[in-house]
Amino acid sequence: MFRQKRIHLLPIILLVTIGVTGCSIDKPNFYMRSLIHLESQSAIVSPENQVTGITFTMSPAVQAEWPTLSEREFSTEDFSDSIKKEFRRVNLYNDAPKIPNLTLHIELTEVRLRSTLQARDLGMATGVDYIRANVSLKDASGNTVLKSYVKSPDLYYCPSKTSVLGIPVAGCGSKERAEWLYRDMAEEIYAEITGKIKVENISQ
Repeated sequence: MFRQKRIHLLPIILLVTIGVTGCSIDKPNFYMRSLIHLESQSAIVSPENQVTGITFTMSPAVQAEWPTLSEREFSTEDFSDSIKKEFRRVNLYNDAPKIPNLTLHIELTEVRLRSTLQARDLGMATGVDYIRANVSLKDASGNTVLKSYVKSPDLYYCPSKTSVLGIPVAGCGSKERAEWLYRDMAEEIYAEITGKIKVENISQ
């Protein structure tokens, strides 16, 4: 009888283990990506062949939303700064090169940034914030050496350091959420271009 009970308990234990493990994985779309198709790309950007410029363009859909995005303090300049910071971390970006190397072109295809009212007071019922973009690298001659579609993880929650009874009361501004998206997207672009992942961020 004892053996039979143990046998019946095994599937339950297995399901609980899977559930706990699955819930502990942060940003699954980022950290569980396959790197097989990126192996040939890993040598494109290097300390000897750095990114030396970043340009932005927008799809018609993003252009139509730009007045609202600007009002909510979405900024391509701040986005660019996040990407530069990510690449400088491993000596892959140079602001003042003697000879221009690679230019990173980012076409924003979709951007959603909720208002503070939507994100803080109405929460997940209003959907998510995100960035979607076509990213390409061009060499000094203007030849495209890499082209890829990159998207940020969806930001369901409202990052806040101040809350009352678990309800955010500060720190939920659209600018703060945009900064979170910039950082996430910078990491995604880095991973896509180099074929590497910032493993140290898994615990965050």
